[in-house]
Amino acid sequence: MKSIRLLLCDLGGALDRDRASGYCRLLLAVEIAVFLFLVAGTHGLIVPLAGPTSTDFVSFYAAGALADAGTPGLAYDQAAHDAAEQRVTAPGVEYRFFYYRRCFYCCAPPSPGCHI
Repeated sequence: MKSIRLLLCDLGGALDRDRASGYCRLLLAVEIAVFLFLVAGTHGLIVPLAGPTSTDFVSFYAAGALADAGTPGLAYDQAAHDAAEQRVTAPGVEYRFFYYRRCFYCCAPPSPGCHI
């Protein structure tokens, strides 16, 4: 226990305000670089893409757009959800359906004819 306390005291002495600020700047620069790399890859700037693409987040965004339009139950209708994804991205984008669990029914009941 005493050795852990000494280690933390030594670390606290070596990590002053300027050094911690420098590490935070370095971490921010790395995060921005990774983010820009992912954006470039999604837009086909690194490797040419055969068609329009999206990320997994588009499923949640499309479900939110349906709920915002007053039809939250359509998030469970795959055809309506696919159309919403294409409206928020591009026509012909690969369909990424998030299989909303039954516990989400309390927030948005399924549309008629939905067999989930």
